[in-house]
Order: sequence, then structure tokens, then C-alpha cells
Amino acid sequence: MNPQNKPKSLQDILKQRQQSGFVGREDQINQFRQNLELPLEDDRRRFLFNIWGQGGVGKSTLLRQFRKIADEAKIISAYIDEAEKSVPEVMGRLAEELERQGHKLTQFTERYKVYRQKRQELETDPDVP
Repeated sequence: MNPQNKPKSLQDILKQRQQSGFVGREDQINQFRQNLELPLEDDRRRFLFNIWGQGGVGKSTLLRQFRKIADEAKIISAYIDEAEKSVPEVMGRLAEELERQGHKLTQFTERYKVYRQKRQELETDPDVP
């Protein structure tokens, strides 16, 4: 039972099992942690981790672990996937993620809003060649 004497939901139980049963990616987790511990001036420090591979091998689970580690270290992180089809969409998604963490990108957000409006106008205009 949890502290409020309510039984855990199935979702809570499954989440807890996933987190406690995370095995097989210790090297990647350690490399990620070590990277965060390097001084900013260190040439070995990497700011981008690209995860790719066959479906069902644990990429999303590994990403959740990376995000959790970054959050605990008070590091800003952002996540994108194949849902964004263009560079402006990727930039928009990154801006949303950063704003959710309290880092406003006011100028970009305003320009991106105008871009989306103009793009929608063009896409819905039947007279556009």
C-alpha cells in the first residue's frame, strides 16, 4: 500500500517494475552519466545523444532513463521523434520542450506561430500553384 493507504494502480505497478527491472543498458547509462559530469570546457563532453535501432529493443525505455537522469542533474533536455516531418517542426517541438522546462524562446515562438499560420494559409488556398 502507498502512504495514503490506497492500493497501487496497475499502471503504477507496471511503471515501478519497468524502472526496477531496467537491465542490459548499463554501459549507455554510465556513459550518459559520465558525460553529464564532465566540465563544460572538456572537449570530450557531448551534448547530443542519438538513439536509433530496430523496434522493440528498448529505445524508448532508455530515453526515459536518460531524461530522468538529466532531470535529476538539473540538465535541460528535449526529445523529438519521427512525428516531426520538417526542420521547422523539429525546431518548434524543441522550443515547446524547452518552454515546458521554464526556458522561454519568445522571439522564436512568435516567428514560428507566424510561419505555421502562413503555411496553413498556403496549404488551404485552392488558387496556389
